[in-house]
Formats: sequence, C-alpha cells, structure tokens
Amino acid sequence: MENSNYRVIVGSSAWQLNGVNIFAEHLVRGLRNRGVDAHILFTEQDTWLVQLPKEMMPFPKDIPSTSLPTAHQATWEAHWYATIKYLESLAPCIYFPNSDFRHSCVTPLLPDNVTVVGLIQGDDPIHYEHVHRLGAYWDAIVCVSDEIADKVGRLDPEFKPRIHAIPNTVVVPEECPHRERAIGSPLRIVYHGVLNTYQKRILNIADILTELERRKIPFHMTLAGDGPQKSELLGRCEKWLSSGEMEYKGIVAHHDVDAMLREADAYVMTSAFEGMPHALLEAMAQGCVPVVTDIDSGIPELVTQGKSGFRNPIGDIKAFADRFTELQQNVALCDEMSKEAHRSIKESRFNVEAMIDAYLELFPKIVHSSPEKTYRRPRGTILPPPAIVNGLSIFPCETAGFIEDVHRMLNGRKSAASGSAPARPKGLLSKIWHKIKPR
Repeated sequence: MENSNYRVIVGSSAWQLNGVNIFAEHLVRGLRNRGVDAHILFTEQDTWLVQLPKEMMPFPKDIPSTSLPTAHQATWEAHWYATIKYLESLAPCIYFPNSDFRHSCVTPLLPDNVTVVGLIQGDDPIHYEHVHRLGAYWDAIVCVSDEIADKVGRLDPEFKPRIHAIPNTVVVPEECPHRERAIGSPLRIVYHGVLNTYQKRILNIADILTELERRKIPFHMTLAGDGPQKSELLGRCEKWLSSGEMEYKGIVAHHDVDAMLREADAYVMTSAFEGMPHALLEAMAQGCVPVVTDIDSGIPELVTQGKSGFRNPIGDIKAFADRFTELQQNVALCDEMSKEAHRSIKESRFNVEAMIDAYLELFPKIVHSSPEKTYRRPRGTILPPPAIVNGLSIFPCETAGFIEDVHRMLNGRKSAASGSAPARPKGLLSKIWHKIKPR
C-alpha cells in the first residue's frame, strides 16, 4: 500500500446480509486497488452480547479483515475501550463507523488523528438519529443519495458544510448481458436481499405473483436471501416452489450474484424505504429491468420511469402486476429497457471507480494534517444509541455504568466491572441487522 500516509478502517458489526456490508467490500477493495491500506473491523462477530443469525454471507478472500481484540465474554465497556485503543494504535487513520450503531458511539472520545467519516445509508429514522446524535463528532458526513443529503442538512443545518453525497456503487460490465426469451415464454423475475417486512415489505412479492397467476401471465421467480419473514414468504409461495415456477436459492455468495442476475429479465423491489440500494444497482448493471417502489431516496436517481424501469406506489400490487404483464407480453420492450438499465448505471456516477475517485478526493481535505481542514471536532463522552428507535430495539439496557468504566480505563484506573460480568442486556434483538439495514 503506497498511495497514502493513513489507513482506512471500515466498521461492521458482523458479515451479515445487508447493503452496508456490500458497500464496505466495494470500498475496501477499491481503495486497496488504488494503493490505500484499508481493511474491515468486525466488532460483534464473536460476542455473547448479541446473537447472530446462523447463516452469514461468505466473506471475500481478497478483503483483509480483523475482529475487535476482545474476549467472547467481554462486556460493553470492554468493547468500547477496545475500539478506541485499536483505532488509536493505527493512527493516523480514517475510520468509517458505517452502520455499526453500538460501537460508533465512541467517536466523541477519539483523538484528532483518527479522522471519522460518518455514513448515512438509509432514509429512515435510525440513520437520522445516528447522525443527529454523533454528527458533531464526525469530520465528514457522507450520504448515499441526494435526498438523504438534503434531509440531513434540513434536520441539522450546522452540518451542511461537512455533508457530501457519494452514492453506493457497483462494478458494471462493459456490455449489457444478452438475454434470449421467446415470445410468450415466462418472464424471469428475481429478488435478492433480506427477507423482511419492516423495510422490504417482502410479502408483497407473494401478492404480486398471485395477481400474475390470476391473469394467467407465465413467470419464473428466483428468490435469494434470508431474513425474519423467510418462512412466512416461502409458505405463501409453496405451490410455485412445488411447480418449479419459483426457486429459492438461500444466501448467494456475492461473487455469484451477477451470474444469477444475468439469468433474469426483471428485478422486483417492494421496499417502503431505501438509501441507495445495492441490490437494485447490481440488478440494473446486469441488465435486469427494475420494477420497484417509487420512494424518495435512491430510486428517482436510478430509475427513469418507462425508460430504464418502472416505479410504482408502495403496496400497489395491481401496478406491479401491470408492469410485469407488459414486460412479459412485449419482449422487444423488455430488451430495450434492459439495455437502458445497464447504460444508465455504466454511464453515471454509480460505478465503483467513480465512488473511489470521490473518496480519494475527500480524504486529503479532512485528515488532521491537511491545510484545507477547517472543522475541528469537539471532544465529548460516549453517546450510546437509545434503547428503541422507530419501534426497533437498539440498545435496551442501562449504559451509564459502562461509560464511567471506559473513562476509568482510559485514565489508567481499574474498571468497576472488572472481575465480574454484568448481566447481559435484556431484550437486545438477536437478529437486529435484519431489521435495521437490510440489503
């Protein structure tokens, strides 16, 4: 690594299925290809404090990573202390807390030579609470869409000089993958990502297929992913799974996703909100025609109505079925829109190289030693997330004692909790990432 005088550390709670981790993979790989020393820091891969799903995404072999140097039985104050000391040991460095909500709270205690880039990945209350609570302690605030950047600026006007809109991106093939589909043959639809209702409204897929069946529109549905509503969705789709009209692939390794997408004609997304959805970017880059919800963030920047895809009202099953019917019955239109979907990603800022260019332009302006740097972060104390945000459990336990212990440890005094493990936090959701930021 020869391109910089600093390291880049990208935080991740664990390598679960979500777009935040796909972003981390693209960022670390892209930076390393440009000569920047970058790696992923896992904070909750091996801890008793949270229970992770049994099935995780396969981790890419070309991406370096490390786990927080804590024991399995370590408590929250030990986690926070270890995060601070780990980042201090690598300074000067640039730290992306990403959506690691339970460890980003240490940023008020980080020294000046640890530059902090806060990233707002979603257009939802959890991410706006995150930036409102910690934005003053971030050297830069990066939003993945113009809509999110505008909202953050309106919610916290003092943040505006440090807000940057850098979208999530994907690797795009030079040519749109060619598809063969005979007139009258089934429309091949695909969805890959988290299977939940909180954000993705995933059960709408079963409703759409029911409507297509009622209309006698032939289809083949490919479903990949995992999540809290997997069993319910598969139960509602049992007849199509049995008939072969639907295939469930489980979690597909990221390096195999593109091949799966090239076998499909259209991509379905029924989400209530997004940031800049990686799965949609991946699908469009491979020439899948997007049939998606018309939501504020990300979608208007990606999908031109009737040209590169279709945008429909949230929950409007008939509108989704109308669009899929049109694509199934008009092969020429489907082919034309496929090429336009690919072109719209390839010839835009949504390719990986453009994203890496944007970050490499930003970094020299915000590191501590830069003569261009104008913002000086204040120092503060650990600011843990609230117990519940928008009905979701984030950190439902008392934190005051943990914070006091971290300050004792940083001052060279013994932690009050040393020698005995405090009670495990009650109510902490075992699979919170399925609900917070799905892919």
